[in-house]
Amino acid sequence: MLNFDEVSMILLFMIIVKACNLYLSVKLVTSCLILAIVNI
Repeated sequence: MLNFDEVSMILLFMIIVKACNLYLSVKLVTSCLILAIVNI
């Protein structure tokens, strides 16, 4: 059985990882859009 601190740390870590993935994908899409607009 995990104690509350371990569970909260794991949840926090998962949230941070998801936030980083979301941020990177948004950044990637934005840079692709900018390149597409510049190339037109």
